[in-house]
Amino acid sequence: MCSEVKLYHGSPLKEPGVLTRRVAMKKFFSVVFMWWLLAMVPQVWAQDVGSVACGQVQLAAQSAVASGGPYRSHGALVSTAAAVVDAAEVAGGITEECSSCIVNQFARRIPIPEQTACGRADCGDCLTTGHGTGCEVATCQAAVCAIDAFCCDTDWDSQCAGEAGASCVDAVPQLCAGPRCGNCVTTHGPGCEIAACQAAVCAIDAFCCDTEWDSVCVAEAVDLCIDAVPPLCPS
Repeated sequence: MCSEVKLYHGSPLKEPGVLTRRVAMKKFFSVVFMWWLLAMVPQVWAQDVGSVACGQVQLAAQSAVASGGPYRSHGALVSTAAAVVDAAEVAGGITEECSSCIVNQFARRIPIPEQTACGRADCGDCLTTGHGTGCEVATCQAAVCAIDAFCCDTDWDSQCAGEAGASCVDAVPQLCAGPRCGNCVTTHGPGCEIAACQAAVCAIDAFCCDTEWDSVCVAEAVDLCIDAVPPLCPS
């Protein structure tokens, strides 16, 4: 005797229980795939964006835009940012992904204070902790890591900061005398922490050493110093 074939909506063998299980499995695998995709995208993005070099170029582009107005059109503003970014990309300093991260935010009219950071501005103050491995002054980083590899391999902890205080402040001219003068590619009081860069900028713009290290000084530092000054810590 032939077995009875049940039909559901015109299809054989598709019983309600089977359909329910199949739908449930499809939903499960869809959720797993989406979770994997969402987990992986930030990692891939982080490989291309997030480096010190990318952060410095973003600061330079923001500074160029801030000091270059007023603009006849939004396109002219974007072109100002793109000129800085394109030069860095052609020189091999940043990736296409970094370039897109920076320029797209200008193209989308996102105000500079509200823009997402495309990278770190520097590797962190040599005299403080909490910024990962290395520090922003290459010569100081080299001096400390020569006696304590942990500081470059694992973390720039309180011991590394102490060693920097003992090894670098008096011996390395790049750390300005007295209170630290601040990163050469960010705004703050007069002067900046890399002596060679500070001298180059202040030679053409005394305001930067006498009054304030403003966005114009930052732009001049980017222009004059990035190639001439020993590289900041590895990205």
